[in-house]
Amino acid sequence: MTFSHLCNDGVGGLAAQLLQQHWAGRRVVELEGQWVSPNDIARTLTEVLNRGVTAQVVPRDTWEPMFREQGAQNPMPRMRMIDGLNEGWICFEHAEVVKGETTLLRVLRELAAKT
Repeated sequence: MTFSHLCNDGVGGLAAQLLQQHWAGRRVVELEGQWVSPNDIARTLTEVLNRGVTAQVVPRDTWEPMFREQGAQNPMPRMRMIDGLNEGWICFEHAEVVKGETTLLRVLRELAAKT
């Protein structure tokens, strides 16, 4: 199985299915995978890598320099999006929710196998 196969099996595959459906008017569809926390990711990485991984809080006042160091020229929109998701003022109302089936464990195992 390849990473592109995982993508086709995930959001890409769901998008392709939606594009083939017949409907009229305006349609808002939220494509989402499984909801995972930083601790879920750390636990799954511990299992995949066979070594301890822990999640750590990144203080908000360090986000801008960190994002710039990662190559972002204007990190503020990303920071505001993260704030909105964390604080609950970004939400997807009136959207049809379509969930993918690709698990975090499957994705991380595939990525770890490539390194």
